[in-house]
Amino acid sequence: MTSRNRENAMTNDAELSQQEWLFKFASALHFQRLEIPLLLRAALSMMTEATSAAQGGVVIFDEQNTPRYTHLIGYHLDAAGEQDFWQTMTTRGLIGFVMHSHRVVIVRNIATDPRWAHMPGVFTSHSGSAIGIPVRAGTRLIGTVILVHGQIDYFTASVAWMVETMCDVLGAALENAAVLHETRLSEAVYRQLYERADTERSEQTRQDTLRRDLSAMIYHDLRNPLQNIQTSLSGIQRVLANSEKTVANDLINLALRSTRQITRMVKGLLDLERLEGGNAVVARRSVQITDVIGDAVELVRPIVEDAEQRLIVEIEPELPRVSMDMDMIQRVIVNLIENAAKHTPTGGKIIVSAYRKHDHGKNPDDEVREMVCVSITDTGTGIPPHVREKVFDKFFRVRYQNAPTGFGLGLAFCRLAVEAHGGRIWVESELNVGSMFAFTLPLDVQNQPSGQNTPRSAVQSRA
Repeated sequence: MTSRNRENAMTNDAELSQQEWLFKFASALHFQRLEIPLLLRAALSMMTEATSAAQGGVVIFDEQNTPRYTHLIGYHLDAAGEQDFWQTMTTRGLIGFVMHSHRVVIVRNIATDPRWAHMPGVFTSHSGSAIGIPVRAGTRLIGTVILVHGQIDYFTASVAWMVETMCDVLGAALENAAVLHETRLSEAVYRQLYERADTERSEQTRQDTLRRDLSAMIYHDLRNPLQNIQTSLSGIQRVLANSEKTVANDLINLALRSTRQITRMVKGLLDLERLEGGNAVVARRSVQITDVIGDAVELVRPIVEDAEQRLIVEIEPELPRVSMDMDMIQRVIVNLIENAAKHTPTGGKIIVSAYRKHDHGKNPDDEVREMVCVSITDTGTGIPPHVREKVFDKFFRVRYQNAPTGFGLGLAFCRLAVEAHGGRIWVESELNVGSMFAFTLPLDVQNQPSGQNTPRSAVQSRA
C-alpha cells in the first residue's frame, strides 16, 4: 500500500469513527428524559469521551446571559470555586470569546494564547489545547461547550466539525426540553383552575377525570413528537450529507412532521383559552381560502398516505376572498382532516371541498348571506345520532369500541375559531357510511377584486 493510500485509509477510518460517535450521541439524547440537567450531563460525558478530552464544561444562559444551567467534568471545585470558574470563563475566558463571536473558537496552545484564562489549581495541565463551541436553539445562541485536551493542536478542523455537530443536536434537544417545561407549567395552571371549582362530589369526580386526561394528553401526545425531534435536523443533515443511506430522508420528514404537530397542539391550547375568554380575532387579513386549504392539505398528506387513504380536494373556481386569521383557520382544516383520518379505515376516502353557500352566521336568527363553505367528508365509522350535537363540546369524546383516543379539544377549538370569525360549524353523519364536517366564513366584501384569477390551490388534486 502506498503512502497516499495509507493516508486515505486513515482518513476514511477517522470519518467512519466520527459518524459512529455522532449516531451514538444522537441516539443517547433521543432516549434521554427531556430534563435540561440530564441532557447536559449526558451530552458533555459523550463529548469528552469522543474527543479524549481531560476536562470539559457546558453552560446554558438565561435571557440576561447569566449562567442558568452548568455542568463540569474533570474539575474538583467547591461551590465558590465553580462560581468563580464560570465568572472568569465568561468575562475574560474562552466562553466569552465564543459568546461574542457566535462561532467555534480553537485555542491551539493554552500556554501562549491570550484568549485562555489561566486559573491556578483549576486545570490539570498548563499546556495543551482547547475548543469552545456555541450551543444554539434554532438561530439563537443559548450556551457554550468547552473541551480541554493535554495535546497541543489537538482540535483539528475534523474534530471541531464533530463536536459542533454534537452541539447542534444538543441545542435541538434543549429547545424541546424547554417546550416540555412550558407545557408542564400550563398543566399546573389547569390543575389550579380545576382545584378552585365546585367541591361537590359529582363535580369533583368529573374534574378529577378531566385533570387526569389533561395530564395524559400532555405527557403522551406531546412526548413522542418531542422525542422524535431531539435529534436535530441540522445534525442529521450534516452527518449524512455525503451518505447514501435513505433513512436520512425518513428521519428528517418525521422530525418536520413532529415539529408541525407540536406547534399546532400548543397554538391550539393557547387559542382555545383565548377564544373561550371572548377575545376577538386580531390577526385578520384578506386571503384566498383556497391557498389556506392547499397549505393545510400538504401538512396532513403524510398522515393520510401512511393510513393508505385517498385524499381528494375539490374547490370551486374563483372563490371570493375571506377576512381571516390564516394560521387559525388552517389549523381548523388540519384538525378536521386529521379527525377524518382517525375515523376512516385503510383504503377509505377523505374529500376536502370549498364552495359558495348562502347561510346564516353562528346564530340561526342571523341574516342569511353569501359565504364560503369548507367541508371535509370521510367514509369512516360515522357518529351516533344522540352525540352529534356534543362533538364540538370541550373534552367530549365519542366512546365506542376501537374508537381512537383523544382529549376532546380539537373540535372544540374548531367551533370557537369558526364562530369567532362570524361563521358556523356543523356535522352531518350516518353510521357505517361516514361523516361530513363543514364550516362557513363570511366574505371580505371590501377587498374583492374586480376580476379574480384562479388561486394557486383551486385546481383539483387527488392522492
